[in-house]
Amino acid sequence: MNQLLLENAWVDSRWQKDVLLQLDQQGVIRSLESSTRSPETVARIGGFVLPGIPNVHSHAFQRGMVGLTEYQTGENDSFWTWRQLMYQFLESLSPDDVFHIAKQLFREMLAAGYTTVGEFQYIHNRPDGVAYESPATLCHRVIEAAVDVGIGICILPVLYQRGGFDNRPLRDGQGRFQLSDRQFIEVIDEIREHWQDEPLVSFGMALHSLRAIDIERMPSVIEPVTDILGDCPIHIHIAEQTAEVEACNSTHGLRPVEWLFRNCPVDSRWCLIHATHLSEVEIDLICNSQAVVGLCPITEANLGDGIFPAPEFLSKGGKISIGSDSHISINPFSELRMIEYGQRLTRRARAVLCDESFSTGTFLARQ
Repeated sequence: MNQLLLENAWVDSRWQKDVLLQLDQQGVIRSLESSTRSPETVARIGGFVLPGIPNVHSHAFQRGMVGLTEYQTGENDSFWTWRQLMYQFLESLSPDDVFHIAKQLFREMLAAGYTTVGEFQYIHNRPDGVAYESPATLCHRVIEAAVDVGIGICILPVLYQRGGFDNRPLRDGQGRFQLSDRQFIEVIDEIREHWQDEPLVSFGMALHSLRAIDIERMPSVIEPVTDILGDCPIHIHIAEQTAEVEACNSTHGLRPVEWLFRNCPVDSRWCLIHATHLSEVEIDLICNSQAVVGLCPITEANLGDGIFPAPEFLSKGGKISIGSDSHISINPFSELRMIEYGQRLTRRARAVLCDESFSTGTFLARQ
C-alpha cells in the first residue's frame, strides 16, 4: 500500500485535517482515515484536497466546435439555430476525428478535476447516414480515448429515431444518429463484450429525448438492455426548451416529465438531463422517484435554455448532478457556481442555495 497524508481533505461532507489516504498498487483509494500521527516516511500533500468530480453529461465531439457558433445566424438565434450549425459540423467528422477530439477533451477534464464522465454518445453512422460495418464503431473510439487518457467512462449509447413528437422522419444531418431497436441493442451488447474487463469502463443506456423516440415503445428496448447490463443507468434529455414542452403538451396533453412518468417506471436508475422547465407536479414526481437531474448550467446558459428551479427542487429532497455537455468550459466549479448565480439573477437576491448554518460552497459540495 502507498500512503499519502492530506493536510486538509473534504471527507464525509466536511473539511478534515491530517487525513491518511491509502492506495493500492493500481492507484485505487482503499481507505481514508483521520490520523494523529505524521510519519516522516509518508508523503504530505498540502493545500486542500477534494474528491474527484463525476461529469454526468458529455457530448465529446462538441468540444471540437466550441466558438464556431458564437455568431448570430438570424433575428431569433436560439438552441434550434445552434443545432443546425452542429449538424453542419458533423458532415465530415470521421471516427479518427471523434477519437482525437475526445482524447483532448478527456485530458482537459482530468486536469480540471473530473475523474469520470457519462458519455451520451449519439453519433453512430457515417455522414451520409449509412451504418459503419459495426454500428458500435464510434462508441469504441470514444471509449478508447477515455482509456488512453485514464479517465473513468460510463458509455451511454443513445437511441434516436424520429425528428419530432409528430413522428416526422429524421433530416438535416440527423441520419448520423439513427439506430433501429435491434441495432441499439447490438451496440450495447458489443461494447459490453469488448470492454467489460476494463476497470475504467462502465455501461448504461440513453434515450435521446421524448421528441426523438416513441416513449410508449420504450419497455421493449429497456427490458432487453437490462437483460444485458442489469440495472444500469438510464439517461434522457428532457424539458430543456420551452418549445419542447409546448410540443409535448400539444401532442400528448401532458408536459414532458409528466408524459415520461406516465409511460415509464422512472426510478433511481434514471438521470433526467436539464429538466429546465418543470411544473410543481413534475418536481414532485422526480423527487418521489429518486431520479437524479443532470444540470449543465454553462451549456444551458450558452444555449439560452433557461434556469432550473433549484430552490424548489432541492427543498423537496431532489438530487442534482453536473455535466459539461457541449464543453463551452471544462470547469466543474464554474458549473456549480453557475447554479447559484442563475438563481441570484432570476430572484435578484444573494446566497439563495444556503442558510445561516453553512455557505453556498458547502451546500453545493454536499450535493
